[in-house]
Amino acid sequence: MNFSEMKDQVINGVKWYFNRNWNRDDVMNMDEISDEVHSTLKMNTRIIISMLTAYSFGSSVGFIFNYLFKVEQRFVLRLLVGITIGTGNLLYQAITTKDRREIYTGCLKYCVVIVFSIITFFLLETDTTLRMIVIHSVLILFMGYLVIYSQEILYNADFGDIDYVNCTFNVFFHFPGIMIHATRLYLQGEQQEEN
Repeated sequence: MNFSEMKDQVINGVKWYFNRNWNRDDVMNMDEISDEVHSTLKMNTRIIISMLTAYSFGSSVGFIFNYLFKVEQRFVLRLLVGITIGTGNLLYQAITTKDRREIYTGCLKYCVVIVFSIITFFLLETDTTLRMIVIHSVLILFMGYLVIYSQEILYNADFGDIDYVNCTFNVFFHFPGIMIHATRLYLQGEQQEEN
């Protein structure tokens, strides 16, 4: 294999990574989810969020969490409670309702709870407040990202082909691609509004 073939493979791999099928109308859509997509979505979301919770719990136990975030192990359980509430709320709303607005509002409720817990940490103990603010900020961004990522899950559920393990790890590995695609859609919408 020569250099130009390798370069073409790399370019095609990068193009494939950033290729997403949903558009700006899908992100801004607040209509109800259709019955056949919702029944597929209930089963798929239940499995994907269960795997995501198991993945989060497994990655948070041990020295890696302490090394990366500089947080002692006794605080990890408190953080897991927030993640569990957030993903559980998203799962509950996705199972019980077909209205997208209610699903997204569930994530916003979780973000408000995180803000109140930051204030509580600030009042109780100033030493860990800065670390908790950093971690809670990351959790708020992650919940916002889950709302955007749910569009990809809905798109795949529409066709009925979801690989559960792939979707669980895509939450983390496809983060840059999904965020760049969402930003690109936002900027395209801004350009269309200016014209």
